[in-house]
Amino acid sequence: MSTQSFREDGFVSFHDAPAGEGTAAAKGLLIGLALSQVFWIGLALIIF
Repeated sequence: MSTQSFREDGFVSFHDAPAGEGTAAAKGLLIGLALSQVFWIGLALIIF
């Protein structure tokens, strides 16, 4: 698990990732969160 910190500009910087890969990892994380939200909403619609 990589240690992460929030900078003043709102971007998440990953300490163990090379420069430029932190933002890509953050974008991947956001995409994963969005997909999980869609998954849980769809699951709730199926159940209820």
